[in-house]
Amino acid sequence: MQEWLTQKDLAEKAGISQNTLKNYLYRNLNTLPKPDNYFGRTPVWKTETAEAWVQSRRKLSPKPTN
Repeated sequence: MQEWLTQKDLAEKAGISQNTLKNYLYRNLNTLPKPDNYFGRTPVWKTETAEAWVQSRRKLSPKPTN
């Protein structure tokens, strides 16, 4: 069975605030993958989509080393 992630779930997985995620989504900053589906007006993402996006973010901004 397919698992769907809400905005809250996706923000937690990415380590960002829900407000940041909403800005990405509603300002069309092309930093967030398009939702895989909608439940009513609520966007949701497949787990695979979310994991791929989180990995791509980590590649773009690696943590600094001391």
